[in-house]
Amino acid sequence: MKQFTKQEETKLKQLHEQGFIRNEIARQLHRSPATIGTYANKIGLTFDRTLTKTRPKRNKRTLHHYMLT
Repeated sequence: MKQFTKQEETKLKQLHEQGFIRNEIARQLHRSPATIGTYANKIGLTFDRTLTKTRPKRNKRTLHHYMLT
């Protein structure tokens, strides 16, 4: 596994603190969800589903609008 940079670790901690789910953090850091989970465990973070935010569902139209803004 490629080592996390300090910037990635900081961002992981920030997003985790904000309640983002593992998959969303993985997307933002361009890493696999498994890598995020493994690294999070190494630094003492867990993903409790009752405490994480869920990503709103977007259809193609709203996704296109979201990407343009």
